[in-house]
Amino acid sequence: MHTPRNIQSPYTATDFWDKYTSVNPRMALFMKVIPSLSTDVSTIGLTSNTRDMTLPAHSGITFKSAAGLMPSSMQEAIGEATALEMMGLYDALLFDRADVIGGKWENARIEIFIACWDNVNLGELVLFSGFLGEFKDMQEYFNAEGRGLISKLSQDVAIVTTRACRVKEFRNAQCGHTASTVTINSITYDISYTGVPSKNNSAKQAVKINTNYWTGSIIPKDIPPTNYFQNGKITCTSGLNDGLSREISSNAVAGTEMKLSLKRPFPFAIAEFDEFTITAGCNRTVEDCKKYSNIINFRGEPYVPNITTVSKVPSADG
Repeated sequence: MHTPRNIQSPYTATDFWDKYTSVNPRMALFMKVIPSLSTDVSTIGLTSNTRDMTLPAHSGITFKSAAGLMPSSMQEAIGEATALEMMGLYDALLFDRADVIGGKWENARIEIFIACWDNVNLGELVLFSGFLGEFKDMQEYFNAEGRGLISKLSQDVAIVTTRACRVKEFRNAQCGHTASTVTINSITYDISYTGVPSKNNSAKQAVKINTNYWTGSIIPKDIPPTNYFQNGKITCTSGLNDGLSREISSNAVAGTEMKLSLKRPFPFAIAEFDEFTITAGCNRTVEDCKKYSNIINFRGEPYVPNITTVSKVPSADG
């Protein structure tokens, strides 16, 4: 059984449990969300009670009465030990849509607990403690994944032998690649290009580009080949998606037009004159590292024998 916390004298845990198990407990649900990735947003307190409340040991935080941010679907999932799903309506004073889309609330610390709304000095009982994972934008509302504290135990804390390169982001400090161009089959291509979409582009999941309208090579033979931008990144520098980036899953070239398919859609459709920058990607293989003349920085072990090879035994016929 969990132990209540933040009990104010002269009350004890026994008083809390007596109230909790009484015929009329008068308990309310509370949620505290503490950002970890951004200083542009502040800690949010929410309650299922019909009025705003303050609690001992939570100085400076007003738990707002916001039923739209604490729906029943989330409360039903609280009993799960490791995860929950939270749904909420956007609110300019709480979870603003631009902040959510911009990733400012991802990996935020979250606590969900109950307390007696007519006697907060009895303390509070924590039901869930963990972190917010990926947010999914649903236009008027959002879905957020809650991960329990135990999820941290499943993360790698040491270097693990892998065939693929362990560097997660191409051209970062670990990768070490800084050249602005790459040569493939005697043709030199830029690493990054800037431009605007084609006139017939109005999508969130894919971007169509007329390569005559980007900086860099505009001669058809110099258009980067298929999947040159695979695992690369597109970053909008104007328009409704200004400042947001998405990973590219693949790109296909047809004449002077190229189509980028994205691993995750932009929240808003990219308009005709929105500007963006696209950067080539890396498949984290030895072959790609050689392509970029960066094999000295490859962080993988492609030639280490696997368990099948190691466990082989000599046969009678040799």
